[in-house]
Amino acid sequence: MSSYHYIFIRSSTSEGQLVGDISGACGIPLRRPGGELVDWSAKVDRAAVELELSHDFEADHGIQLERYQSVLVIRDLDRDLERQQLLAERIFDGLAEVGRYELVLMFDIQEVIARSPKD
Repeated sequence: MSSYHYIFIRSSTSEGQLVGDISGACGIPLRRPGGELVDWSAKVDRAAVELELSHDFEADHGIQLERYQSVLVIRDLDRDLERQQLLAERIFDGLAEVGRYELVLMFDIQEVIARSPKD
């Protein structure tokens, strides 16, 4: 079974601004995939980065996930969890640095790794 990293994103920015900021954090532009279940995606090295502008996640680990409009899923295509986490942290840090977003970085919806802005 595969395990992924998730970045939950809350913001009042436009879709274009969000996609642009994520593209900047990834170092590669996100694109609209044809006929897939995700709204925007990119292949970053050996990982898929997939943005869903809405989701069905609910409260977990004391975090009201439903408050976050979007979720970014990071999955390494070779199932290299260490490399996947490094990429997820790089994207999270890039988005946190922009300062426009409330963020939660989670591993497999089981472990909270980071939150921004920091509580």
